Amino acid sequence: MHTNRSGFDPNDTAALEAGEFAGRLRPLASPGPLAVAVSGGADSLALCLLTADWARVEGRPLTALTVDHGLRPESASEAAQVGAWLAARDIPHVILKWAGAKPERGIQAAARDARYALLTGWCRRSGVRDLLLAHHRDDQAETVLLRATRGSGPDGRAGMAAAVLRDGVRLLRPLLRVPRDRLRATLRARGQEWIEDSSNDNPAYARVRARQALALTPALTNRLALQADAEAALRAEREALAEEILLSHAEFAEAGYCWLSRTAPAAPDAAFARTLAHVLRHVSGRAYFPSQRTLDPMVRWLRGDAAGARTLHGCVVAAHPDRFLVCREARSLPTTPITAGESVPWDNRFRVTLGRGRPGGLGYSVAALGPQGWAAVRGRAARCMPYRAVQAVPALYADGEVLAVPHLGIEAPGVAFSVSPLSAESLALRPFAVV
Repeated sequence: MHTNRSGFDPNDTAALEAGEFAGRLRPLASPGPLAVAVSGGADSLALCLLTADWARVEGRPLTALTVDHGLRPESASEAAQVGAWLAARDIPHVILKWAGAKPERGIQAAARDARYALLTGWCRRSGVRDLLLAHHRDDQAETVLLRATRGSGPDGRAGMAAAVLRDGVRLLRPLLRVPRDRLRATLRARGQEWIEDSSNDNPAYARVRARQALALTPALTNRLALQADAEAALRAEREALAEEILLSHAEFAEAGYCWLSRTAPAAPDAAFARTLAHVLRHVSGRAYFPSQRTLDPMVRWLRGDAAGARTLHGCVVAAHPDRFLVCREARSLPTTPITAGESVPWDNRFRVTLGRGRPGGLGYSVAALGPQGWAAVRGRAARCMPYRAVQAVPALYADGEVLAVPHLGIEAPGVAFSVSPLSAESLALRPFAVV
């Protein structure tokens, strides 16, 4: 049987065997327990069964996670059905519910963000580092097509990565070179049913339209998947160069801002753009890199006679005589209520914890210090940092009064308030010098 250079045969519809799957997962997985996201569709259910077999052989704990978005009347019963199927195969299963009001517009994007937040949140709380996702070759082709229509740069054309860090959890996609038909064949071989989601056929969604277009031209699916492979190899090279630049030219502070040397922009265009994208994503706390379209003007500005400051991706980039400051933009930052004994995420950058101390009765909240807060506490600050950066650090408020700002060494008597990176690993996993 002919196999092309990427390692898959576009006409192969055979069930995925345990040995082949192990060869795809083993290079990606880190030690310890695993979790797998299972919607009940054919793709994720096949991934779950394959992973369960592999985990048993390897002696690795596995938990299947199903998110009930509550967007369709049947979603709860479908989640329960997934649980029943997995229970029959002795696979532990947890249902995570998206609670609260749902937006009227942009529902797919909001549901995706909520899904990832629920999944990664469970993993962090449970000490699970690796979360497996069932994106396959056809999904990859759809992603590349969609990004091409939106004018994505080379990173976008590389499609989804097989392993990526999100909110302190490693998202693994071991099936990116496996066609959708093989996953369905895998379930048929095991006598396993699956759930068909009617929204997957709704042409109101751009991804569905891309899927329908690719179904008419199977050769294009293969070509886009091959393109993603080639671009991914180039992306890996840019990534390696970016890591070298970050090691020698970037310093990240515990308070979440970064100093970037004036000589960093002298690196090759693509490598510096990748470096800057990393810095902006890390400082902003966002899950995604800025688009190439928005990044290019910033790169040109930094490579020229940069002066003053510009904003991008929720960050401020300010020119100093010998370096650039990159810090969180001090606007649209959340105010998060917190109670004694509680630990909550804040701005997708930090985890804030309020110990049990003072008697109750006060209304505690966590918000950015801001210029007014800084004016109120500047005389108590035991540490220094750039004024632009200090405005975006988290502070504990009680009935409108600033009580504590850990990054400035400001504490409140009788109140134990601490701040740490959202994930204990989020800085350690990155090849940056942290100061």
